[in-house]
Amino acid sequence: MALLKAAKITVLALLLQACNSTPAATSVNEAVLSTSSPEVLSQLKQAIVKLKGGVPPTLASTAFQRSPTLLLEHGQSLDGNGSPILGAHNLAYESFILQLRDTQCVLYYPKKDTYVVLSKVSCKKLEK
Repeated sequence: MALLKAAKITVLALLLQACNSTPAATSVNEAVLSTSSPEVLSQLKQAIVKLKGGVPPTLASTAFQRSPTLLLEHGQSLDGNGSPILGAHNLAYESFILQLRDTQCVLYYPKKDTYVVLSKVSCKKLEK
């Protein structure tokens, strides 16, 4: 009987220890850029390529300064006469979200539920 009680106490102590050692949840907030520069835009372009592939997009110098979301529109394929080819693509745009995860600024790609840490980018929590 004493052995069973000791085993229960040991299991309870281990469970409590496991709960205490679990890392705290990451705080995730939408963010905007604190400052923008050619270096910041370059890192954003590299992050987009890393997340979705393809060629680096053209970004406005004001990207992510007022809104945490960037929508990239796909170009439309043209035929020999310069007219759009209907059905050439079925995805109108792709979205990327600038986030502040704890203290790290990241670019989040919802389509693949993944993100890239932006080491040279400073961002701040979006005040709603």
